Amino acid sequence: MSGVWYEGQWYPHTGYQCRRCSHMVFPTDLKDQGYEYQCFFCDEDMFGFEVEPEKKLPRVMVARPMDGVVLNAALEYLLDDAGAVQIFDNQLRAEAYLQEQGVPYDEMFFWHFILCDGLPPEDGEAVE
Repeated sequence: MSGVWYEGQWYPHTGYQCRRCSHMVFPTDLKDQGYEYQCFFCDEDMFGFEVEPEKKLPRVMVARPMDGVVLNAALEYLLDDAGAVQIFDNQLRAEAYLQEQGVPYDEMFFWHFILCDGLPPEDGEAVE
């Protein structure tokens, strides 16, 4: 399951990007008004003709429910050797790494692949 947590809500990955800023778009909260997507960078809701298929796969972080218990709301992130959150070039590479570590593919349904490129930066954070 890939997507982002934004303002306390999970938004799944759509595979589309904004035509204006080229950042990922997510399902809108305003479907009742005819919109299909929203871009967090532009802070706009969009119709289908305002988006296009993503040109490259987004980077991801990997997390699972705390202690592997699916009902837990807290997540534990996969860390690198330095103790920092490990970031993969894309979800396919993250899945391959997990399989190399012995995680069965069917168990990955319970893991979260959190997109790194889908949200505007927090105040004081550098923009890539």
